[in-house]
Amino acid sequence: MAEYREIQGAAIQSLASSTGTLTGQIWYDTTNNNFKLQTFGTLNSFSSTPNLNVARGDVRGGGTSSAGFFAGGGTPTPTTKFATENWDGSTWTVSGAMAVGVNGGVCAGTQPAGVIAYGSPGGGGTAGGGGLNNTQEYNGSSWTTVNNTIDPTRQNTVGLGSQTAAIGFGGFTGPASPAASTNSTVEYNGTSWTSGGNLAQARQGIAGAGDNAAQTGCLAVMGMEEIAPGQTNKNSVEEYNGSAWTTKNGLNTARGYGAALGTTARAVAIGGNVSPQTQAETWDGTCWSTNPSSTPRACRNLAVTGNYPGTFSASGIFGGGSPSSNVGTFEFTFDSLQSKTLTTT
Repeated sequence: MAEYREIQGAAIQSLASSTGTLTGQIWYDTTNNNFKLQTFGTLNSFSSTPNLNVARGDVRGGGTSSAGFFAGGGTPTPTTKFATENWDGSTWTVSGAMAVGVNGGVCAGTQPAGVIAYGSPGGGGTAGGGGLNNTQEYNGSSWTTVNNTIDPTRQNTVGLGSQTAAIGFGGFTGPASPAASTNSTVEYNGTSWTSGGNLAQARQGIAGAGDNAAQTGCLAVMGMEEIAPGQTNKNSVEEYNGSAWTTKNGLNTARGYGAALGTTARAVAIGGNVSPQTQAETWDGTCWSTNPSSTPRACRNLAVTGNYPGTFSASGIFGGGSPSSNVGTFEFTFDSLQSKTLTTT
């Protein structure tokens, strides 16, 4: 039988405390005379947060769990798709309206430096048409229209990254659904858009989790592939390294139009178009597990703020979405890194 040293490339360390240990490391606790494993707890939790001022679906978000923003969205009114709200960790405040209303676009960045592009001009009772080719940048209070996109038919897509290093992936192309799902990726450098590496699985209604400061370290999660005459939910998960996508272990439940939060090492995926739309699964860098608690309400087509690199006790705010163009928001908090005692039998 292989020894720990042969598997890990190092012997088990004897330490007085967990200071300096790594996730997944086994060490010997000289204070309590037992073996310990550094691992994440399973008490990930949901909690209610204040309502948005404007109810909407197909909304997008950016920033952190203490300084974020939600922008755009669909129904219930024609002005909904222009609406922006800032989050300060306790309250949502109406901010400057977008110059061009967006429904289901690519959104990335932080509250003082955000960007949104692509998506649909539909929503608010207007008929869906072709995708938008506008790019708009946000400074925390107002939006400015900048350069155009490179493939304006992209809709029902998602984005990650920063205002100067954003990424958009998936979605569908065409004037309206049903339309073919795309596997293409686009990258934004703060000035112009260029093509990136293609996803292995084409899908729309896709979710993303990852660093809001870079185009690397991104997870593409779930989605629905639409190829006439039918639609198929996918459990696909892929990771982007800045140029190419790598297929990872998939979700336990295939679905589309949910949302995700976290990093490539630890993430959560929630909701979607599969009943009861309250599913939550957590990612440990290798595989997905059903979270002990479900979302506070049924949810799909919702936004998230909090996709940023942090300490794994990080949290994020989910909100908006359907059914019924919701105003409700809620917070997901990752459990902390813990030292668990190992026993032998």
